[in-house]
Amino acid sequence: MLVYVDSNVLIDYLKNRSGPEPYYKYAGWIVKLTVACKLYLAISDHAEKEVLKYVEREVWASFLEKLRQKVRRITVTDEDREEAMSIGSNNLPDALHAVLAARVGAEILFTRNLADFVDFALYLKNKGVKLRHPRAIYGLL
Repeated sequence: MLVYVDSNVLIDYLKNRSGPEPYYKYAGWIVKLTVACKLYLAISDHAEKEVLKYVEREVWASFLEKLRQKVRRITVTDEDREEAMSIGSNNLPDALHAVLAARVGAEILFTRNLADFVDFALYLKNKGVKLRHPRAIYGLL
């Protein structure tokens, strides 16, 4: 199953972040299922730029190497940016995540910030992409 992970999920895992919930544990299960070839991750250069604001380049490179055969890298196109602007110019970064998840055919877009994607929920549904909090990973175990 191909899943798209929002940058906050990647940062939670790589920085061992938690808050009101153990975010890093949810993200960790996504990574474990990826290592076990139960999931394949779609990671965009857009997400990578956001991750590298918080994570050292060496840590990021090591993460990608660990999952080398199980990651589908995505490059943002001008068409992606145009579509993102058409569905959510008030929240362009997250609109772009939604467009990219749909373009690669991800079954699920995992994000911790579901409220940020409310405006794109119908778009994602129409494209066959489920929007889920990372804690929903327990339903896939």
